[in-house]
Amino acid sequence: MTQLVQQFWSLNTHPFRPAANGGALLSTLDPRKDSQWLQFYYDLYDWQHSTLLNGLDPGMALTRFPATAELADPKSLLILIAGAENTGRESLCNLILHKIKLQFNQELLVTEAILDTKNPSENIKAAARLFMSQYDLEELAPSYEELNKFYLRETGAQAKPTSTYSTLFQMWKPRVRRACARPLILLLRGGESYDNWKALYESTAHLFDFVIVLATKVTDAETCNQLLKTENKNVVLIKARKLAVNDAVTYLQARLRLLRVPAGAQPNSLLPFTAAALQSLYAPGPTAEGKPVEWEIGMLNKSLCCALDDHIGRLEILLKQGRPAASFTPAELQIDAAAIQQTRQRINQGG
Repeated sequence: MTQLVQQFWSLNTHPFRPAANGGALLSTLDPRKDSQWLQFYYDLYDWQHSTLLNGLDPGMALTRFPATAELADPKSLLILIAGAENTGRESLCNLILHKIKLQFNQELLVTEAILDTKNPSENIKAAARLFMSQYDLEELAPSYEELNKFYLRETGAQAKPTSTYSTLFQMWKPRVRRACARPLILLLRGGESYDNWKALYESTAHLFDFVIVLATKVTDAETCNQLLKTENKNVVLIKARKLAVNDAVTYLQARLRLLRVPAGAQPNSLLPFTAAALQSLYAPGPTAEGKPVEWEIGMLNKSLCCALDDHIGRLEILLKQGRPAASFTPAELQIDAAAIQQTRQRINQGG
């Protein structure tokens, strides 16, 4: 397949299933695994509520990132990344984690928590237990037993049901920092409620350098951001947008330009896709009700990837039947509106 995309369209690899990803669909970018993925990011993010960190940079990951001295005490930053599924939230989270590692020149210690309740008190205790478990896996001191001693004391029978246990994290911090200088990250999913995220941050900020929330409820993320900003807390909100057709054209041009050889050739070309194919992807359906069609970048990638795979499959059949590669006309090498609609129908039917 790589040979065909090179031969027919001067691409050094499949644009959506690159060889460096093992030929699998590149659904989530993670520059922590390979820094080459930094070049694959496309700025579909709304940074207007994120003055402390913003801007994509293929070299530095982010154009703007705060120094610790810029942050108010307790020097912890809440990063809210809000948007629908498959809009690039996970990729942005990975980029931010990569930037933190670059900034501190230290391996990160990341505690991941999937919150299954909107009860702040229970979620804070869950985050604390998960931190103890993760810390015990990666560091020798303080021991799990020592951390748990403070946990049991602070969350025991005498604790109020509405307690947020901020004292626990304050007790842990000097003991943890005596042995561990690594950046401490709390990564949260679920528990979609602004007061839940707010309480979690205000309690755990005494220990964690960064608290990152992957939110699907944009309105709750906006409210959380506004409430904390009025209290002069360290918080940013970044929204992952869906792509309209003009965004999709620019994105596809950028991805193909990155892989086209020689470098700089056909900088605005959509080949092997046609402009009509992209327009067809954005044709309003019966439920559009006059609203402009927008796609999550994950769904756009899947559609374009499948359309290209289907097209390559058709060309391979002709080649096996003895058709010379040099005999294909430019039109035969293009993916048109009819072809991409056929692919979309197959995807919609579960194919």
